[in-house]
Amino acid sequence: MSANILFYDIESTDLKGDFGNMVAFGYKLLGGETTVISLLDTNEICAKCRRVDAVTDKSLMKQAHAILSAADMWVTWYGKGFDAKFINTRIMDAHLPPLPDIPHVDLYFAAKHHLALSSNRLANVQNFLGLPTEKTALTKRAWRQAQAGHVPSIEYIIDHCEKDVDVLEQAYERLKPYVRTHPRVGDLGGCRTCGSPVHRRGYALSSTVGRRQRVQCANARCGAWETRRA
Repeated sequence: MSANILFYDIESTDLKGDFGNMVAFGYKLLGGETTVISLLDTNEICAKCRRVDAVTDKSLMKQAHAILSAADMWVTWYGKGFDAKFINTRIMDAHLPPLPDIPHVDLYFAAKHHLALSSNRLANVQNFLGLPTEKTALTKRAWRQAQAGHVPSIEYIIDHCEKDVDVLEQAYERLKPYVRTHPRVGDLGGCRTCGSPVHRRGYALSSTVGRRQRVQCANARCGAWETRRA
């Protein structure tokens, strides 16, 4: 059975969860279609003034909570530094139970620890790797108007969020071999990262457990390394 690897990104009205709330939650399963749910899906819209209640996000949080809870693994970009903490804050405010303890791969740290880029922002990584989807710019005007519930601005943020999730999955395919703590997605005989067969590549020495078998994924698109008990 394949793992449910969930890519997600959020957009919010503030960087702090006790001041702001969630505007949009974008997500996709590995190889699947990207979906973005937002305040436009959960809150009442004033057709005349083209505005939505941008203060109440309880219904949106309920949906995001269910989606996150059903995953086997999360993949984000700086999600451990922002997204996950913001979500936990809004979940608590909505009186929802805590999320389960799900393995979380944050690609920001893979780039930071293993590459020497001028910037570790996702847009720069997308440009460096030549990924097919380009992130869109998010202007301060659109952000301010979205905070006030301006529907066209929120629609722009939804498009921005969708592209973020698409770029995130594309970046994952290139960076996952560098995630040294990647959860095991296949059986014990296959690659920890993608489940493909592996080749034995000699041994690695350890000061604590002695000699360990070194293996590399046989899938050229992955190529991840790991060590196992000899």
